Amino acid sequence: MKRIFVICLAALLCMTMFSACASGENGSSGSAAKDELVEGTKLSDIVDKIDQEIGIAMAGEVTQEMLSDMYGIDDTMAEDFYGKYAQVMPGVDDVVIVKAKEGKIEDVKAALEKRKEDRTAEQYLPDMISKAEAGKVVAKGDYAALLIVGDTTKDISEEIDKAEEIFLSFFA
Repeated sequence: MKRIFVICLAALLCMTMFSACASGENGSSGSAAKDELVEGTKLSDIVDKIDQEIGIAMAGEVTQEMLSDMYGIDDTMAEDFYGKYAQVMPGVDDVVIVKAKEGKIEDVKAALEKRKEDRTAEQYLPDMISKAEAGKVVAKGDYAALLIVGDTTKDISEEIDKAEEIFLSFFA
C-alpha cells in the first residue's frame, strides 16, 4: 500500500514539473512575453497616444543627434527610439522611449534619469520645476521611457501616472 502511494505521489510530482516546464516554453505563462510590445506597435504609437491624451507642449521630435547630445544615449546603447519634447520656453515636457540594445537597459535608464535631473536643474518657473521633479523613468523589458508630461493646473503626479499607464498598456 505504501509503495502504491509513493509511486502515485512521484507520478503526480513529475506531471506537475513537466506541465510547469511546458507552459514556460511556449511563453503563455512566462513573464518574457509581457516584456515585449504588442505586435505591430511602433514606439511612435505610444508617444503619440500620450501626446493625444495628456499633451506635450509645442512638441518637437527628438532626433538621433539630440538623443546623443541631450539624453546621453548613443547608438551603442539604443536599438530604437522615439520621443517628443517641449520646444517652447518655459517647457520641460519630455516623452522619450528607448529600446535598449541587449545588456544596455541599465545604461539607458541611468541616462534618462540624468536627463530628468538636468531638467530639474534648469532655470524654470516653480511649476515647471515641480513637473520635472515629478517625472518618471519607467522600464519594461528592454524598453525605458522618460515621462515628464502633464498639465500643471492638474495633479501632475496623476498626469504622469496616466502616461505610465499608457506606456505599459502597449505591452503584451
